Amino acid sequence: MRRLHAAHFWALLLLVAGCSGASKSSSLTKEIVFKLQGNAEPVQAILELSAAADLTEVTRVFRHGGRYEARQIQHGLHLWFSAQTKGLAVSAVRTIEAHTSLVSTAAVVPEYQLAAHPNDPKYPEQRHHHALEMEEAWGITGGSAEVVIAVVDSGVDMDHLDLRRNQWINEGEICDNEIDDDDNGFVDDCRGYNFADDSGTQLLGGNDHGTHVAGCGKFRRCKIQVLLRPTQATVLEWPELPVVPMGATECRLCT
Repeated sequence: MRRLHAAHFWALLLLVAGCSGASKSSSLTKEIVFKLQGNAEPVQAILELSAAADLTEVTRVFRHGGRYEARQIQHGLHLWFSAQTKGLAVSAVRTIEAHTSLVSTAAVVPEYQLAAHPNDPKYPEQRHHHALEMEEAWGITGGSAEVVIAVVDSGVDMDHLDLRRNQWINEGEICDNEIDDDDNGFVDDCRGYNFADDSGTQLLGGNDHGTHVAGCGKFRRCKIQVLLRPTQATVLEWPELPVVPMGATECRLCT
């Protein structure tokens, strides 16, 4: 059984968030994605849809979450599936969409290619982009300035040449005046906040891991917000990931 490619996962998140702007598209594949209705019984629904649309290799987009499965169910992630079609993918999607009592949305997974490779001279050395299939994701979308990516890690060097133009700016805050201008409880949170040292200005932290993470998931038009976590805790140990209001942005902590 096969899971949806990492590139499609990244693109799905960005497209749901409102990003668009593919670099270059090519022909459609025989792969489709669809989401079941919340009241549908998954096993029976998959059997019925597979027979009606001639589907094969039907599998969940988001694999079983183990002890965190209840949280995935709460957010409806268990309802997303991908499949291969024996015939035309467009026809399969139309057939599936006709089953309105079972399916809430369906789409063909398009094949996209990157129009141009990054001009970073050290790009060939950055093997993580290939491992994450980022080139395929970049071919689908370059992101949007309306999307803010919160990097919860050891801190980020926002003066880095590859990150400077992507930094999120809290327009309600006057930088470095030691005043909580937007009255959100955080002083000088112009580009994020350091929860370890309770500082809005010291965002680099003790090592460069957060900078590396920010580069891994970077889309050229998205904005990056720095949230430096407490040094004696890990994000996975937090019982619930809170919503941290930063200026006009409500950013849910995520890794």
